[in-house]
Amino acid sequence: MSAGNGLDNLRLMTPDEVAEFFRVSKASVYRWAERGLLPAIKMGRTVRFNVETVKKALENGIPEKTGH
Repeated sequence: MSAGNGLDNLRLMTPDEVAEFFRVSKASVYRWAERGLLPAIKMGRTVRFNVETVKKALENGIPEKTGH
């Protein structure tokens, strides 16, 4: 039974899980997060990613920003 609090579908992924999902390095995942290409949730010293956000990024593609 659901409490209906909106947290039922909230699933968080670690940077390692996201890297495996996209088949990229963990450094790429952190770079995407730093550049705002993949929204991250900071929890103290750890970083997590919402699975729904990750799925949307896969559907839409993550454009690698260039420049300095």
